[in-house]
Amino acid sequence: MGFLGLGRQRDNGRAQAQDSEQAAPGMQERTDVDGVKYRDVGVLAQLDALGADLRTPRHSMYYCAMPHADAAQACAAELGEAGLEARVNPGPAADHDGVDHPWMVVAQIEDQALIPGFLRETIDLCEQVAARHGGAYDGWEASLTEAEGEDLAGSG
Repeated sequence: MGFLGLGRQRDNGRAQAQDSEQAAPGMQERTDVDGVKYRDVGVLAQLDALGADLRTPRHSMYYCAMPHADAAQACAAELGEAGLEARVNPGPAADHDGVDHPWMVVAQIEDQALIPGFLRETIDLCEQVAARHGGAYDGWEASLTEAEGEDLAGSG
């Protein structure tokens, strides 16, 4: 399976990745590109295929599935202290290693380029914070900029 087949979906100019056991073997491994994981390179490839300039600041979102409301609130608070805007959403139960995680923490940042160091550090932070509070990191997504979306709409 190639990089482009690994995302959750590609919808309306958003490329998404999900951290799941269904990912191809080796996708959790880090690349030589500043330690970014292969699964994340796949999302970057999706954005590039849509015409994104990854050096351009854009909106990105990171998801942590949590087992209960208190854990979700603690996770969101810690991610907020680290500089991400984080909110808690009760959501559909996510199953990670046979454990239900019905609360979703959505952390986001505006106007940040998806450069390798930023992406690696942000994902690592989300993984560590979610695990510390009994949850699991559940992937990320990023949008095309308004100009990139207009270019994509004009080309189709």
